[in-house]
Amino acid sequence: MISIREIDHLVLRVVDLDQMLRFYCDVLGCAIERRQDAIGLVQLRAGRSLIDLVPVTGKLGRAGGAAPAREGRNLDHFCLRVEPFDEAGLRRHLEAHGVEAGPLAIRYGAQGEGPSLYVSDPEGNVVELKGPSPASLRTPESVLRDYFRAKDENRPHLLAGVFSPGARLEVRNRASTIAFPALTNGLEAIADVLVRSFGRTYDNVYSFYMERPSPSERTFSCDWLVAMSEKDGGNVRVGCGRYDWAFDEAATGLATCLVITIEAMQVLPPGEFEPIFRWIRRIDYPWSRAAEAVECAPPIAAIAPVLQYLGRHMTDGRD
Repeated sequence: MISIREIDHLVLRVVDLDQMLRFYCDVLGCAIERRQDAIGLVQLRAGRSLIDLVPVTGKLGRAGGAAPAREGRNLDHFCLRVEPFDEAGLRRHLEAHGVEAGPLAIRYGAQGEGPSLYVSDPEGNVVELKGPSPASLRTPESVLRDYFRAKDENRPHLLAGVFSPGARLEVRNRASTIAFPALTNGLEAIADVLVRSFGRTYDNVYSFYMERPSPSERTFSCDWLVAMSEKDGGNVRVGCGRYDWAFDEAATGLATCLVITIEAMQVLPPGEFEPIFRWIRRIDYPWSRAAEAVECAPPIAAIAPVLQYLGRHMTDGRD
């Protein structure tokens, strides 16, 4: 399935460039955004989209044949912004319908340069399927922040900005006090597991990353800490483990895979709510460090396995 967000740009082959510029700029209110006279291309900003003017006497224009007339074309191609842009998935979809796509190209569009595939419709009109520009890609930090906002605040819709539609979730559970499916595939199924079902059981959720990703990460791994209370009964839970993320760097920046390892999930009586959450609220959210979490922890024996796991590297100078 291809999901179209908007028209990215149209390309018009023109005979009189000056006359067309007066019409589109002076009459319709467009503005010249980019001009490449060497190849014969003027790109006009039209709201969120672009209109490209290609003089028929220029390098690009001559490739289109005769000037626009009853027997000639004035529309070179039009472009559809596709989201998500998964080249392999798009090619499989197109091939299943007997449509052949050309090689991947990097082209300038309304959002800047980005990946494009070109196909032809049954009457020979060229259609460009365009992905996002690098500037519009999600960063690992924004993905991870929205993951906690979705999970901790019970907002499943935010996961659309975290996981790609075909993402995979794997849970390696080494604790006997909590249960998750070992493998979940697809955005909606992940939202059911990590947000909707989770939110029916737990409240007052605070989650922390023990490291912060850099903007260029393709994969990212770090320890995590969580504290929360049970809606039924009021027991307090404190857990820890590891995240292993993989991101779709080329297309969207969204996560394609998340492996959650649960190392410990301690269950405490409701009477421990106040000291646990006083501790938790002293920790920087959502980016913290093991030393910060361990050193200000309350002297409660039940959370010792969590503190031992988080502090396992502190003796060698890492936190």
